[in-house]
Amino acid sequence: MAYKTVTVAILDVSMSMGQPSIYLQGHPEYQFPIEGEPLARTRFEFARQLLRKFMLYQITKDRKQSYFAMYLCGTRETKHQLIEELPKDYHHIELIHPLERAHWGHIEALQAASGTTKYASDFLNAIIVALDLIQ
Repeated sequence: MAYKTVTVAILDVSMSMGQPSIYLQGHPEYQFPIEGEPLARTRFEFARQLLRKFMLYQITKDRKQSYFAMYLCGTRETKHQLIEELPKDYHHIELIHPLERAHWGHIEALQAASGTTKYASDFLNAIIVALDLIQ
């Protein structure tokens, strides 16, 4: 079966007043915290919930087989924890850059690689960024 490649980028999750603050480009209806999930208290918890949401969306809405490529800019600890918890045959996670050095160039490179635009309307191809990282 052919696989559709889905590229998602999390460049940061800002913890503001105890809540993860992030937005999904092109989809204001997908604001967080994630409905039906307990409030994430750490970046790791939030990233894990986000992966779960993408997986559930894929299974219940799209019905297509996809290979999720998630590029996570964050700590080594976050990366390794996520890799240990995810099904090995379904997700791929790669740390592309230390968080403190992330910038617009990384976003542009990911957009080019995934074929998306700044305001992608396709939920599965959306690029996820934290507002405070790029201001």
